[in-house]
Amino acid sequence: MFLLIVEILNKGISGGEKRRLSIACEAVTEPRVLVLDEPTSGLDSCTALSVLELLHQLSSDGCTVVLSIHQPSSAMWALFSTCLLLSPDGCPVYAADASQMASYFDRLGYTCPHTASLADFFVDITAGSSSRELESLIEKWTQWQSSAVSTASESPTLWHLDPSGPQTKCRRFIPTTRVLLHRAYLNMLRNPLSLFVRLAQCPGMGLIWTIFVAPLHKDYNSIQTRMGLMIQYGPVAFNGMLQNIATFPAKRDLFELESSIHLYGATAFLTQYTAIELPLEIIAAGIFSLLFAYAAQLGPTATKLGVSFLSAVCTLNTGESLSMLACLVLGRNLSLAVNCTSALLSIFTMLGGTMSLSPPRVLQWFNHISPIKYAIDNLAYYCLTGLELQCTDSQRRADGSCPLQTGKQALKLYDLDTDQPEIGLVAGVVLMVGYRLLVWVVLMLQVRCRNGFGYQRWVKVRTRREN
Repeated sequence: MFLLIVEILNKGISGGEKRRLSIACEAVTEPRVLVLDEPTSGLDSCTALSVLELLHQLSSDGCTVVLSIHQPSSAMWALFSTCLLLSPDGCPVYAADASQMASYFDRLGYTCPHTASLADFFVDITAGSSSRELESLIEKWTQWQSSAVSTASESPTLWHLDPSGPQTKCRRFIPTTRVLLHRAYLNMLRNPLSLFVRLAQCPGMGLIWTIFVAPLHKDYNSIQTRMGLMIQYGPVAFNGMLQNIATFPAKRDLFELESSIHLYGATAFLTQYTAIELPLEIIAAGIFSLLFAYAAQLGPTATKLGVSFLSAVCTLNTGESLSMLACLVLGRNLSLAVNCTSALLSIFTMLGGTMSLSPPRVLQWFNHISPIKYAIDNLAYYCLTGLELQCTDSQRRADGSCPLQTGKQALKLYDLDTDQPEIGLVAGVVLMVGYRLLVWVVLMLQVRCRNGFGYQRWVKVRTRREN
């Protein structure tokens, strides 16, 4: 069973469950030292004992657990290995093995009755004694500690804790990714409005344009309408950017926190993010392509639908990857990331091949990294090849011929004709994968920068991964 922790209008889990959850979040990282402030406060005796038993198990595995506790029971007291008893002024009255605490105070004349709790008895000593008695207890402990210096290394005192412990193990990729996927899936189901917007944004834009242009005619003037419809694959990349801005920054911040304690790495994070995101993009791009191919009659065949669908997926995914790169490189300056991504996508759209037919050679290099350029090239070739155009009497030339008679002539007019159309399809897919791999590289570099580049750090991380 999976419970909602907290949200604005829902209390979520109880306070005791939140306390145990916070302990579990730290314990799951297998830390070398775990410091807790009254972990049992507010819990019933049975739950408090189970929490202490868990902490005792962690200490048995090599983790040093340091905690303050209020009114422990006799069953809890048996779990403590070392106890620090302080006076009201904060001076140590005892700081050594908990099992030897009763005999120590017994030698000082403070014998615990058999019917009393050891923890309550020791607290009463410090709380109920006079100032002179407390000073005597503090002085006797100081003298006892000085006389035990020679054997201090052999006794498990508070000041000579065993530093050995399990190094934080780097989570294995497959189990970690499975857990991350499940968490992301639950979060997605708990935000149905966000899920609906993500699925409806791209198809909604396609529906508007379909209503505006459908059905496409086959006359001379329809070429301009067809090219205008193809250029609308540019806003598809903007949709990817908007979808990323709505979800990625919060997930990035959570990843930075959890990766800093080696819960998982960049590969697991990006895998689960892509695995959740890609099916939604496929659904949205599929509906968008169906509207353009069949409802608008841009390319009502299986081949043309496939090209339209592949181009939409590549453009949508690449737009999201570019936005992810901007969010990672520019840090938490979200407005700057949006502006930079929008400017780059606007350049890609302007150089797509329909607005500027002969851009400067320097700007033409942008087309090699532009998903919009490849999408327009693919759509134009497959949707215009084989198209027969008709002309009305008012559109014919003086000699009675039509200015454009075939889609092939339109391709040459826009300089979009090619002998190897499959290269554009492959290039779009390669570009989509390449941008996502670039995101992975940036994530890996940022993790290395946060955790240090030193050789010792590298050796430790490598050892954790091997374990």
